[in-house]
Amino acid sequence: KNLVQSGGIIANAERPEQFYYNARVYEQRGDYGNARRSYNEYFKFNLDFLDPHLRYQTFLKVQEGRQGALEIYRAMVSNFPSVSAEMALSLLESQDTREKKLRKFVSAHPHYSPSYYFLANQYSKQVVGEQTLDDKLQERDLLSKLLTHHEDGNFVKYFVDNAYAASLLDDSKTRIVALKSFNLERAENPISMSGSPSNSGWT
Repeated sequence: KNLVQSGGIIANAERPEQFYYNARVYEQRGDYGNARRSYNEYFKFNLDFLDPHLRYQTFLKVQEGRQGALEIYRAMVSNFPSVSAEMALSLLESQDTREKKLRKFVSAHPHYSPSYYFLANQYSKQVVGEQTLDDKLQERDLLSKLLTHHEDGNFVKYFVDNAYAASLLDDSKTRIVALKSFNLERAENPISMSGSPSNSGWT
């Protein structure tokens, strides 16, 4: 009843989930000023859920462009540091530096499993276009690490929206199946050749 009277907004929000809920409602209503304020209140709790950051980034890129969103996130990581905010910042980097930033993040936080999915994307056909064998190996190995983390119960816990987490898992499994159609074992164990001259020619 109170939500109906307030237009769907939780009045006097105090908990992080309440601020996140309000941010989503304001965003759907097109009230972007209040949406941004509610997002910022949510991020003050320094939680390690990733999808609120991804949703906020989509919102910011529409409002500010990628470069503007990048500057806002740099300030956020400084003021409200969290592992998820740090990884989300890497995703806003330009294509030239994103892979390097994600590699550095994975090295520093190897147990933060969503990072393997987004690093794998940097080697995907959608990003690089024509994949080399090394690109395919990198993509396969990173997605395999992600699924291993999931089997150990170390993936879904980083998401508020379990359906979104499931969509990333389904995409990972589909891509691994597609990559198996290539002879990647040959790439891991390539044929080598050597030549030597003799009186009868080359051997």
